Amino acid sequence: MANAESLVTGAGQADGRPFSYRCTYNSRNGQAYAVSVSPEGGNRGGDMGRGGRDVDFGGNRPVAGGDPRKAAAQACYDAVLDYAQRRNPTASNFKIFLSQNRYGQQSQIDIQVTGQGELRQMDRLRVQWNYSCTYNARNGRVRDISMSR
Repeated sequence: MANAESLVTGAGQADGRPFSYRCTYNSRNGQAYAVSVSPEGGNRGGDMGRGGRDVDFGGNRPVAGGDPRKAAAQACYDAVLDYAQRRNPTASNFKIFLSQNRYGQQSQIDIQVTGQGELRQMDRLRVQWNYSCTYNARNGRVRDISMSR
């Protein structure tokens, strides 16, 4: 990765469940960012373009009695960040601007989250992008992630 940044990946176990992780580490300031954690053996590595299938990202379950938009925002944040990192493997400093999130009710159980993010390319140029993600409030799964510049 660029300059003092390194891509760090690994595997671990918490509460008896295996997981894998990925982050970008900056050795100049000692900070990690663009962190993603997924259940081991989960379906995170496949293409999530416009497949229309639900993908289980683990831990993204509906919040009983809670605001489904919050659950949708968190689930989509994790999924979109992972998707952006896989589509731009040489970029770094991925950000999603949560204040830009917009919500649309697709059906009684589907919530669409749209918003904006930013990444830094190897030449340090910052690129902003738009995303869309659909969250199923019944099963806590994400599908139909798209990203455009």
